[in-house]
Amino acid sequence: MTLQHQTTDLGYQSYPNINNLSQHTALINEWDFLYHQVSEGKFSSQLNSFWLDEIGIYEEHLSPCIFQQGKAKDDVICIGLFRQIQQPVLWMGKAIDQHDVMCIYPDSEVIIKTPENSLFYALHFPLALLQEFDLQRLHDAKNIIKNKRLNMQLYLKMTEMITFIQHNPHSQLSALQCEYLKSDLIDLAYRYFHTEHDRPFHDAISKSKAYEVVRYLIDYLIENKDQPISLSKCCELTQTSKRTLQNYFEIVTGQSPSLFLKYWRLNGVRRMLQQAKNKISIGDAASYWGFWHLSQFSTDYKRLFNESPSKTLIMK
Repeated sequence: MTLQHQTTDLGYQSYPNINNLSQHTALINEWDFLYHQVSEGKFSSQLNSFWLDEIGIYEEHLSPCIFQQGKAKDDVICIGLFRQIQQPVLWMGKAIDQHDVMCIYPDSEVIIKTPENSLFYALHFPLALLQEFDLQRLHDAKNIIKNKRLNMQLYLKMTEMITFIQHNPHSQLSALQCEYLKSDLIDLAYRYFHTEHDRPFHDAISKSKAYEVVRYLIDYLIENKDQPISLSKCCELTQTSKRTLQNYFEIVTGQSPSLFLKYWRLNGVRRMLQQAKNKISIGDAASYWGFWHLSQFSTDYKRLFNESPSKTLIMK
């Protein structure tokens, strides 16, 4: 199904009971891939795709051992990970486990052998969203990194989005909520590339320039403390790219701008609950500040303030 929210395209397609390898292959026709079953037994699979505008998440469960070979699309970068594997996956001849993070670069060759009962999650981005990175460096980079923290962050964010869309098929996300959700997903891609490729970048940045930009943005936030702001707006105000703003914030605050803004928004919800003169619901307050997943919002709120949103409202 597809959900249309203003200019946002949010939705999913689910194929829960596939019992033919050719059918499974046909469903991933956007990729030039061939699938070959290389273990005994009846073929069965599940394939789910989710998307938010041009960003996609794919969930693929394969029961038999499968050999996959093909070529990546020339305009998409895919970051993926495996779950529920009892034996290593062979990825371009290298054995990987469920703590690794893989990246398929544009127009690159892909050869994979998955074990029985494998579960694969993939996050797809069009190159246009990641144009700040040097494409030649991306092609020359490794396609596997071992980073348990990033692996878990990717897994939790993808499954969080999948669960939300499946359980709320008729949800009406605001433009701001969609903007924050997209920012969260894009931030994961930046973390991957920053982890693997940009370690020396901090040394080349002027700390005074970083402080100047971050200070300007914080001053703006203070002056407009009751107005939520998106990451794109922050880049517009500071006349910086997302990549540059990410590095500036990590130098000055030790946090990514996305995480900094999340804490800022949580404080905004808290003020709204504490200072509201009229009756207000927790859901309305959270939505106003761009939180789209209320369960995760409540968890983050309690972790930050050591009390639930409902307790804040009662104590008011």
